[in-house]
Amino acid sequence: MGSDAITVHCLRVKAPRRAAALGVGDRLAEALRIASRPPALANRFVLIRRLRLSVPPGAGAQTIALLIEREWQRVLGAAVFIDEAGASAEVVWAPAQGQARVALLARWLAGEDDSAWFWQRLVPASAPAGLPVAERIAALLIEPLAEEPVAAAQAPPHWWREALPLLAHHGRVAEALVLLPTQPRARLQRLVDEMGVRDVGTWPAATVVEARPDPERLTGRMPVQTDVVKRTVLSEPGENLADEIPLGKVLSAAVPDEADAIKGMDAAGPLRATPVAPAAAAVLPAALPAESRSAVSRSDASDAVDPSRPSPAPLLGQSTDWAGLWLLVPVLLRQGFAAEPLAPGDPQSRHQAEVFVALLQRLQQRFSLDAVAGDWIAAQPSAGSEAARIEAETWWLKARHACVRDARLPLLRLLRRPGELLLSDHRIDIVMPLRTLDIRLRRAGFDIDPGYLPWLDVVLRFHYA
Repeated sequence: MGSDAITVHCLRVKAPRRAAALGVGDRLAEALRIASRPPALANRFVLIRRLRLSVPPGAGAQTIALLIEREWQRVLGAAVFIDEAGASAEVVWAPAQGQARVALLARWLAGEDDSAWFWQRLVPASAPAGLPVAERIAALLIEPLAEEPVAAAQAPPHWWREALPLLAHHGRVAEALVLLPTQPRARLQRLVDEMGVRDVGTWPAATVVEARPDPERLTGRMPVQTDVVKRTVLSEPGENLADEIPLGKVLSAAVPDEADAIKGMDAAGPLRATPVAPAAAAVLPAALPAESRSAVSRSDASDAVDPSRPSPAPLLGQSTDWAGLWLLVPVLLRQGFAAEPLAPGDPQSRHQAEVFVALLQRLQQRFSLDAVAGDWIAAQPSAGSEAARIEAETWWLKARHACVRDARLPLLRLLRRPGELLLSDHRIDIVMPLRTLDIRLRRAGFDIDPGYLPWLDVVLRFHYA
């Protein structure tokens, strides 16, 4: 189960008669589409072992959706982080599907057991348990993510950036490149070159210079010459040469200026350590030159804060008496407000945003909205053209007529209802009390999650709790 996708791996229906089971799959699919997910599922990858529903005979999709929401609330209290879950866990979660795959990859590389049901859900069908680990890793790398956009299929998945240091630490990067097909191999090779990771043991040997005093010095006579002995040191996994060998000895004799510069920095003040991702720090040999280590550290640090990664953003909750203001979006969509899928930067998309903001400002003038709703409207871009304000009046009338015709409710009854507004980057979650659930809204489709709205560049979700 991803942040926007639900996958049913196995559906079992028990019914007293065969005729009673007909059509259950279609009704369940519709119920999963319209069911409001709990806020705990926002921006999370959740795996549920079993979801048991006792469905009355002849129940429609709306009734099944309510049962699903109630069962979700029950099982999510037992959710365990996937890396800490035991085989008996009923619900496990991870920040994203890619990070769950990184955890599975770490188990394979460490030779740990992956027979638990949630690990098997992550294993690709083309990577059964009998295959060698290298072939299973290759199959996992090329398995598409359920939450991955189609447009990003040619770019390396974000979770590869976390997987590469693990593969390099266990010496599996070159092996994975050989086993991958042509196109994934090219993408992985570009990422390897960009991050600068290599298999442990393939780094160039570091020359360590040792100064050995002349034996004559021990007898009290003046030293005539100091012998310089060179020996080759290969860094082992996890070995930190800087802990045992002074910095001046690790640097080659051919770069005295670099040694003096570093010593001068030490004398001037303490060095500020560049943050390095923990997984990447394990594969950076300490014998690398200083500029190489800093470059890799900066690259890993920038990857660790990549804003496009689907890691969850902190939500800020605000109570409002006008939570139904955002229910206006599915009302407008049902009337054809956005008939065609648009890109966020499309001119028509910008025009729709202007019309929507003008409509919100019209509502603010007509009704006495509270501070939370008013501040959100004020934070939106200006309505802009006069044409947008004129078109907003048309949609105002359409929304009023749709509420009365389809839900038997006046527009004010739709808009004025208590709830909580949860805002994060490119996401709006509206949480309303379960007592406010109205079957008239559900039947009209006015509280169904609209999903991604390109004209606002946000994902809008409704929840009942």
